[in-house]
Amino acid sequence: MVALNGRKGPLVGVSVAAGGGGTYWSEFDHSFKDSAGALQGARGSLMIFKATGEQEYFDHAHRLYTWAQHTTQQPSGLFMEKLYLTGPNAGQVGDWELVNFAGFGISANVLFYEVTGDDAHLQEAQRIAAASVARFTDPNGAIRDEGYWAYELTDALVNLYRQDHDPQWLGAVRDGLTWLHDNKRDPNGRYGKFWGRQGPQTTPLDSWNLNDMAPVARAYLQLGLVDRVMHSQVVGRHLFYNSSVFDGYAPEADSRDDDAIAPDKAALMPGETAGFAHYTSYAAGPNGVMVDVAGLPIGATLDANDFEFRVGNDNDPSGWAVAPTPGAITVRPTDGLGGSARVTITWNDYAITGQWLQITVLDTQDTDLPVPEVFYFGNAVGETGDAPADARVNAADVLLTRNNPRTFLTPAPIDFPCDFNRDGRVNATDLLIARINQTHLLDALKLIAVPGEEPAAYTSPEELAWLHAFSEMEADESSAQKAATAEDAVDAWLASYEA
Repeated sequence: MVALNGRKGPLVGVSVAAGGGGTYWSEFDHSFKDSAGALQGARGSLMIFKATGEQEYFDHAHRLYTWAQHTTQQPSGLFMEKLYLTGPNAGQVGDWELVNFAGFGISANVLFYEVTGDDAHLQEAQRIAAASVARFTDPNGAIRDEGYWAYELTDALVNLYRQDHDPQWLGAVRDGLTWLHDNKRDPNGRYGKFWGRQGPQTTPLDSWNLNDMAPVARAYLQLGLVDRVMHSQVVGRHLFYNSSVFDGYAPEADSRDDDAIAPDKAALMPGETAGFAHYTSYAAGPNGVMVDVAGLPIGATLDANDFEFRVGNDNDPSGWAVAPTPGAITVRPTDGLGGSARVTITWNDYAITGQWLQITVLDTQDTDLPVPEVFYFGNAVGETGDAPADARVNAADVLLTRNNPRTFLTPAPIDFPCDFNRDGRVNATDLLIARINQTHLLDALKLIAVPGEEPAAYTSPEELAWLHAFSEMEADESSAQKAATAEDAVDAWLASYEA
């Protein structure tokens, strides 16, 4: 059990029973119940639930949020400030819809969605966000209200984008911070109290407060973090033998195809030179490709407009022909590596043989990639990988196939090089395939060297967690350097403030 202020249970100031639930603004002022206390209390309880898994914290969060939902939330989704308990306004809800309360409501629902997976919470967060952008932003993008309140909305919109990848939320934050930078930053680089009110700041501020600067820094940091790590990223590229014995001879794309992935094959990446690991000898050609995409927007349905496919057999892919159109492109939202989305692309059997297939995943709104992702798979029907220096199919491949039969009693595994039709056998059919697909120097599959630099390794949000919380950094050398950099920056800022 986590101790809070030296005791277990609800946060200080909470009164679940008195006044029908909710929280007081202060332990010492019981004249009204406050939306901020309830919504922030719900968020805090959910954070503790995520850390401990103890149900009482989730239940507490649910009670607090339910009170705000039924008491101070308006039909638009926004929250009024308080419920009066005493005085002439007792029993009434007043006085204002506040920007920070809207942010609290969005972030609370995002947390509920994270811990429950219930789409209703995500949809409610989206509803509040849409109302907030309409209510608290101007046509020029400015976010109205004091910065120490407005940043709660920018934080919440970033948190929501991390879940649904809807670009409108980041767009609202970027527009607001761009207007802030261009209009409210004084000649000394300092910001005042108000973000979107009182007109541009063209002269140096007479005075400034750390309480006004910190929200600006926080907002820029959060936007910078999400821009850096929250685009989708390709984390897996697979070749599989569609319509083979390994997927039950099923041409449609489904989970059975995972059993038909070629474990000995890898995508040829820009900057690499091809080898036997990059091409298949499958008689049907490269008729199945999978792309695992981390962070693919929720509900994304990809189609041919999100890809480019080309075929060729030389070192200049820019001159290659357009590939045959895929028969199907499907998305399984969580079946890829690490729970990523698995995009399966299939072609008709024999549509692409004896050449290289270039796959480009485009940087579209649906893929949400920061830049296009390019990779290659090849095909040389009947090739056994007998000669690392070339991919010619010749008498040596025929001989290897004849000398390595596989039967019902001794089936060929998925990576057996002589099973060209991937039926789990090596027999007269495979021998015939090797004989009729022999090649020579001019028409053999080329071991191409494709241009470009190798892609950067996938960086997960967790790997950049130090940016979210400097105090939780690991004590390795690189983290120590980051900590020193952060500490220097804070010291410089405080020195300037104290001056």
